[in-house]
Amino acid sequence: MRFIFGYLMVCFCVSFAWGEAYQWPMNAKPALTSTFGEYRGGRLHAAIDLKTWGKEGFPVVAVSDGYVWRVRTSPWGYGRVVYVQLKDGRFAVWAHLSGFSDGIEKYVREEQDRRETYSVNLYFRPDQLPVKKGDVLGFSGSTGIGVPHLHFELRDGDHRPINPLTQGFDISDTTPPTLSAIGLVPLNAQSVVQGTQDPQAFALGWNKKKGQFTHTDTLTVWGQVGVGVRVYDRADASMLTNKLAPYRIRLIVDEKEVFATTFDEFGYGVTHHGELDRNFMMSQRGLGRFHNLYRKAGNYLPFYGSYRIGDGVLHAGGRATRTGLVLPRGIHRVKILAEDVQGNISEAVVVVRVAELPHIQTLDVQWLDQAITVRAKLHQAQRARFFYSQDEGQTWRSLGKWLSASGDLKRTLRHIQNAIYRLRVVSVSGQEAFVTFVSPIQQPPTLACMTAFFPTFSVVKIKTDKPLSGLPHVFANYPDGQKRALRVKQVDLLAYEAVVEFDARVQGDIDVEVQSDGAMISAPVVQQAITKRQGGTVASGDDMARVRFERDGVYETLFGRVIEERSLVDERMVGTAYRLMPDDVAFEKAEVILRYPDGVSDTSKVGIYTWNKKKGWVFVDIGRDSGMYAVNGEVKHLG
Repeated sequence: MRFIFGYLMVCFCVSFAWGEAYQWPMNAKPALTSTFGEYRGGRLHAAIDLKTWGKEGFPVVAVSDGYVWRVRTSPWGYGRVVYVQLKDGRFAVWAHLSGFSDGIEKYVREEQDRRETYSVNLYFRPDQLPVKKGDVLGFSGSTGIGVPHLHFELRDGDHRPINPLTQGFDISDTTPPTLSAIGLVPLNAQSVVQGTQDPQAFALGWNKKKGQFTHTDTLTVWGQVGVGVRVYDRADASMLTNKLAPYRIRLIVDEKEVFATTFDEFGYGVTHHGELDRNFMMSQRGLGRFHNLYRKAGNYLPFYGSYRIGDGVLHAGGRATRTGLVLPRGIHRVKILAEDVQGNISEAVVVVRVAELPHIQTLDVQWLDQAITVRAKLHQAQRARFFYSQDEGQTWRSLGKWLSASGDLKRTLRHIQNAIYRLRVVSVSGQEAFVTFVSPIQQPPTLACMTAFFPTFSVVKIKTDKPLSGLPHVFANYPDGQKRALRVKQVDLLAYEAVVEFDARVQGDIDVEVQSDGAMISAPVVQQAITKRQGGTVASGDDMARVRFERDGVYETLFGRVIEERSLVDERMVGTAYRLMPDDVAFEKAEVILRYPDGVSDTSKVGIYTWNKKKGWVFVDIGRDSGMYAVNGEVKHLG
C-alpha cells in the first residue's frame, strides 16, 4: 500500500534560462545528500540526491510541462524510474521511487503482467502521458540500490547530464567549502616532492587570522609535479550529515590562474573519466580522494574550459613548455579556491620552494695508516662536513667545521680505528644528502633488493647487513644491450635507493645489478610496455594470466606486469593468484584472462575475483573462453 505523508503542500519554484520557472522535483523540504559530479566508484554522479530523512512516500512532481517519455522498473540500478521530456526539450529523471502515479502504474502493471516479469522498460508517445508542472509522477523510495532518497537528474536534449543546481534548483547554502589537504604528485622519474618520488598529502588547517586554510611548512618540489586537493562542501539543511562536492575549483600560482574545474555538465560516454578528474593513484595508495588540478592524458570531460592536456602541471625548475607552468627556482605561492554553486568561496594557500636535491655523485677514499683522503664530486651542494661514529651510527661527532663546497671536494681526515665516517652536504635551500663509508671490508656484505613501482619508473631499494666502504655501484641492463649506470642515494646507514626509468622502446625485463665490496646481486624489474596506438598484452611468466589491451585501451603508455602471488592462499581458489600491475593507473579498458589448470571438473562455477583487504574476494566477471580453458572479464583498472 502506498503511503503519502500528510503535510501542507508547498510548491518550490525555480527559474531557468528561458525566464520560466522549474518546480522543485519533490514535495519535501529541499535538502541534499549528494550533488552533481561526485565520484562514485569509477564514474561521476550525474544527479543531485535529495534527502528524505530515512522515509519513503514523498510525492515527486513534474518540474515543468511535458510528457512521460520513459518508465522503467528493475531490482537494480535506478529501481523504479520516470523520465519526462520537458517542453524546453530537456529531460528530467526521478529514480529509486517506491511507486508511480496511478496513470503510470496502469501501464507498468499491464506490461509486467503481459511479460510475467518485474523488470520492464516502457517508452511513450507525447500524447499518451502528458504532464503539467506540479503533477505527481510517483513517490520517493529506495528501490534499486541505496537508502531512501530521490535521485534527480536534468539532461539536455542529447541526454547529457546538466548540473541542476546551476539551473535554478537552489538549495540554501551559506557555508563555504572545506579544503582539508593538498596533494603533490611527482609525475616522472626526475621529479620529487619533499625529497621523495611518492605522491604526498599535506593536511590543511584553518588560519583564523588570515581567513584561509594553510599548511605550516614550506614544501620543496622539483621536476614535473601535479597538484590535487581534498575538498568538500556542506549545505544548510544537511549540514551535520552530508559532505558534498564543490562546484568550482581553481589553481592559482603567484596570483595567476593556471587551471580550473567547473562541474556544469558532461556526457555519459566519458563518465568513467572521473578516474582522471580525481587522482586514482593517491586513492589507491590510501591517501584519500583528491581532485586533480591538472589535465591528464585521455581526460575528455568538459569541466576545464580551454585548458588542454598537460595544463596545470607545475614544471618546477624546468624549461619553457607548451602546457603547464614553468616555476623557476625559489619561493612560490600556491593558492586553491573552492566555490559552491551559491558563490561561497574558501581558499587555501601553501608556500612551495623550487629547489633541486643535493647529490653526492662519486666518492673515492684512499686509506693510509694515520690519515684518509676523501675525494667527492658534489651536485647542488653549498656546504659539506664530515662526521664519524664509533657506536654503529647511534651518535655522530664532527670532524672539523663546515666547508664551502661546490663541484669537487677533497679533504684529508685522521684515521680513526673501527669508525664509520659520514659526509653530509647541504644545499642553498637547506636540503641535505649524505653518504657513509668505512675502511675496506674483509667479508663481503649481504645485499638485498626490493622494488617499488610507479607508473613510468621504479625505485630499487637496496639493503645491506653492514656499512659499506662507499656508494654501491648500480646498473640497469636493458634487453636491447644498453647498460646504464644509475644514480644512487643513501637513505639510511644500511639503505640506498636507485631510480630505474622505464623505456617504451624496449620490451622485456630490466636486470638491475648492484655491486659493492666484493658482493653482487641482481634483480629483475618487469616492464611490459602497452602503447595507446598499438595496445598489447601483459602476461605472467607461466602464461597462465594475461591482461590484453586493444588499440586505444590506455590513455598513455602503460608499463605492466603480472606476478604470481603465492602468499595468498584460499581453499576456494583454482590455481595460483596473480598480482596485476600497475594497480594505481586507470585506463580505458582491458581484458583479464586467467587460465584454470587441468583437472577442474565443474568450470561453470569458476570466475574472476579480486582480493580487497577490507571486503575480501570481490567478483569481477565470469566470461568464458573454452578454447583457452580460461575465464575472462573486462576491467578499467587493475586495483
